[in-house]
Amino acid sequence: YKSKEGWQGACGGVAGGGADIGSIMGGDKIMDEPTMNMAYLKAAKYAHEFEKQFGTVVCSELCGHDFSTPEGMMDYQKEGTWGKKCYKYVVWAVDRIRKETKKDLRKMWE
Repeated sequence: YKSKEGWQGACGGVAGGGADIGSIMGGDKIMDEPTMNMAYLKAAKYAHEFEKQFGTVVCSELCGHDFSTPEGMMDYQKEGTWGKKCYKYVVWAVDRIRKETKKDLRKMWE
């Protein structure tokens, strides 16, 4: 995604990771305010750690393709970028979220 001002969207590993943290911490109930604040802080910390690890959270900067154009999407697929770059971000994300939310996962989902 590219906004009319030029802002480009975050990597799916970042966006999905934030959603995962919220889902894990919330369990099957609506979060109370302290839990919501903690989930927000953990998601912000996660995004910061992702950026520290990879230099950016912006999808096009990580993969080298601009998905706001059909050509960018076609090049991404043609060049096999998922298998060369993107999967590494997702593997890192899953591992980091697992570590960060281990106690929450047990508490809310066992």
